Amino acid sequence: MTTMTKTERNDLAGLVRKRERLMKTAASQRSADLLAEFESQLGTIYAFDNDEIWAAAHAAAEDAVKFAQVEIAKRCEDLGIPAEFAPGISLGWYGRGENMSKDRRAELRKMATTRLAAMEKAARTEIEKYSIEAQTELIAGGLTTEAAQAFLTSMPEIETLMPVLDATQVQGLLEYGKKGAMK
Repeated sequence: MTTMTKTERNDLAGLVRKRERLMKTAASQRSADLLAEFESQLGTIYAFDNDEIWAAAHAAAEDAVKFAQVEIAKRCEDLGIPAEFAPGISLGWYGRGENMSKDRRAELRKMATTRLAAMEKAARTEIEKYSIEAQTELIAGGLTTEAAQAFLTSMPEIETLMPVLDATQVQGLLEYGKKGAMK
């Protein structure tokens, strides 16, 4: 395999940066598309007459309600309750389930927005990581001195900069905070 010229490396590095910008824009667009799809799901109303099984269940429920209304009316008559004061029973179809509630929709929307923001941030991080790795590989191919090679590998990994949290250490911080608060 032949080595690349400096011009080729520079051209490819420029292309990698352009791809990075495009992919980040695509990630933002994807977030917007996913949120729009989610909003569509939230707003969907399921009518009982759009499904044979739902329609049959609704018809059976209507029959049961009619029967119950007749029985309630008979009992009210036996008890001397005037028709205008008589209790009643009715049937309702909830075509949106939990999503009928404005508060529930707001809660779900907030959760979806938060989740999409996290997904987009993760995607953007992966895009940047790929871009940097590609650019590093391109540049590394043109480095000729040991000093340049050493410099390239000198940056610490994120795992070194942000080690795993240890529950005992966190608990110690909590206990230290309590002691500090007592002073």
